[in-house]
Amino acid sequence: MNKTKLNKYPIDVVLTPVESIKSLTEKERSAIRTAIASDRSRLLLITVGRLLEEKGYNDLLVALDELRWICPQVVLVII
Repeated sequence: MNKTKLNKYPIDVVLTPVESIKSLTEKERSAIRTAIASDRSRLLLITVGRLLEEKGYNDLLVALDELRWICPQVVLVII
């Protein structure tokens, strides 16, 4: 834990224990995107989170339905 201040108030900064992963090459990114969306030019939306009501996934699906009127090729990935 790291001690620091925010304005005049002391705060604790907890660093993430997760190690960073190495960046993907453009070729690797393209291959993954094509595997997910089948066409690299399609709009790809990704959300990561627990599937709980308070996370608003229902609202996201309603918004996606409306977005498809403008951009029918949009792809949503929920992780």
